[in-house]
Amino acid sequence: MECRDDGISVGVCYPPDTDTPQFEYENRCKPAITKAMVGKVTPASASQVARVLLRGMVTKKFSIVIGFDGWALGIATGVMNPPNSFLSVLVDLFMLPIIRLVSLVTLLGWHQTIRRHKNAAKKSE
Repeated sequence: MECRDDGISVGVCYPPDTDTPQFEYENRCKPAITKAMVGKVTPASASQVARVLLRGMVTKKFSIVIGFDGWALGIATGVMNPPNSFLSVLVDLFMLPIIRLVSLVTLLGWHQTIRRHKNAAKKSE
């Protein structure tokens, strides 16, 4: 924010899993417990992610979100972010409590998945 008057802007991007060689490599090396937590993910195309990112940079948006997960993550982590518009402030104020509840349910599901995975590993020993 301190560089805005000098024509320098900063943006934060919340990209989804993106179909790249790194994503393919990551999936080959990913631990089983991580695969269980993530589930089946359909990655976004690299060109789609690049297009949205470039558009956000050109329009000097601070929060650059891609997809629902990115949007929700931007709201959940962005309480000190400069807003992109007055409408985005209203959406943030309305959605933040809802996203917090959804995140708690998600965390509970992850904890249950971890517990099941560890119990199955103990039984197979």
